[in-house]
Amino acid sequence: MSTPMVAGLAALIFDVRPALTNVEARTILQQSVFDLGTTGWDEYYGYGMICGWCAVYNAQHYVIPCNTPTGLTATSITTTSALVSWTSTGAASYNIQYRVHGTTSWTTVTSATTSITLSSLTPATEYDYQVQSVCTGAGTSSYSTTSNFTTLAPACTIPTGLSVYGITSTSAIVSWSSVITAASYNVRYRVGSSGSWTTHTYTSSPQTITGLTSNTTY
Repeated sequence: MSTPMVAGLAALIFDVRPALTNVEARTILQQSVFDLGTTGWDEYYGYGMICGWCAVYNAQHYVIPCNTPTGLTATSITTTSALVSWTSTGAASYNIQYRVHGTTSWTTVTSATTSITLSSLTPATEYDYQVQSVCTGAGTSSYSTTSNFTTLAPACTIPTGLSVYGITSTSAIVSWSSVITAASYNVRYRVGSSGSWTTHTYTSSPQTITGLTSNTTY
């Protein structure tokens, strides 16, 4: 006969606190009894005789532990964004802090669910991130262990913004807009439109080309 009685009381507990886990409901049931026989659990009376009013009251006032999120993962990574997700229960919201790997300044955002898309990131950059649970009536958890992801590098695009200045009789300064994924740049020039190309390799812009011929179009 004890089985349906305890099952019915469990139903009342879930009725007043639907968010409880099975483990939490079981804990409330075990703590809401009149102890019989030997103190504590024993083979004749178990944990004791259930107390319906006690169990419902304890369920209404039960403080759900604020658990530290686990299982951090990063997916859907692009050049400027990443979807980060985690595992947690019982939290009303979450604080997510992230930073460029190796720096000390965190950026913090919040989410009402167990995932969020971090945007406006820098391409080809490694980021650290952590997550903290914010619980109703139980404060906040510790931040999770740090996890990492690296944004994708953009394609190796053609440089733009070509310009020439500081022209003398034998030299000129050439510049262009940097490409974030470029390890170096090949700069070539020639006389007029029919001459052969002369090529130099540089690692940055601007650069000075020397040894030019005066009064000549390049």
